[in-house]
Amino acid sequence: MRIRFGALASAFVLACSPTLAATQTVGAVAAHGAVLIDARSRGYDYTIKLTITGWDKREVSVEQTSPDARGVSATIRQDGATTKIVPVGGTTGKKSFFGLLRRGNSARIAWIVHVPNDLPLSAYAENSNEVVRGVRGPLTLESSNGDVDVDGAGPQIEARTSNGEVRISIATLSGHAPTIVIRTSNGNVSLRVPSGFHTKIDTRTYNGTVKNPFSYSQGPGSASISTANGDITITTGS
Repeated sequence: MRIRFGALASAFVLACSPTLAATQTVGAVAAHGAVLIDARSRGYDYTIKLTITGWDKREVSVEQTSPDARGVSATIRQDGATTKIVPVGGTTGKKSFFGLLRRGNSARIAWIVHVPNDLPLSAYAENSNEVVRGVRGPLTLESSNGDVDVDGAGPQIEARTSNGEVRISIATLSGHAPTIVIRTSNGNVSLRVPSGFHTKIDTRTYNGTVKNPFSYSQGPGSASISTANGDITITTGS
């Protein structure tokens, strides 16, 4: 009996290929206070990649791109003055005690979120990257296992990941004293600050190199960066 390996390989690829992604608009609501995006799966077998973009509109808009969402979708809720975006529903299996999936493969989901560019934003992800563009308001960003990538931020930012790189570019000081906290347990950190930045930056790495031209600055505000395993690079520009 002859086995056609080419045919078997083609069948394997087709079987393992995700369904073509379809982008759906989840909805939009007016927003005048803080925005909180919680994309953590809390033990269920799906991951949500976050892409967050600031715009001039006074509303929050959410789109979901899901090659295999299996019923997981974003929902927008108002909790007082705070706009919350969280996952709901789904037929995904629960992870076992040892982190193994009870059934099926992990669903891969992407949220594209537009938020007012000057409001406070908090975003939490799990086993996925966070990308934030053009949000100048105070930022609190956290991923338990993924990169944090920020461009066009204001001077108030806290970014943490347990395993991943952190890349932050601050576009404006907006008349505020900088308050910067960056933490990763395993990954490189890069921070770009605008001209006119004079805040002292405290840095610490246990296994890596540091390039910090602001070690002895005496300007207002505070900044602290640490990684257990990785390089720290700080640059300045317009």
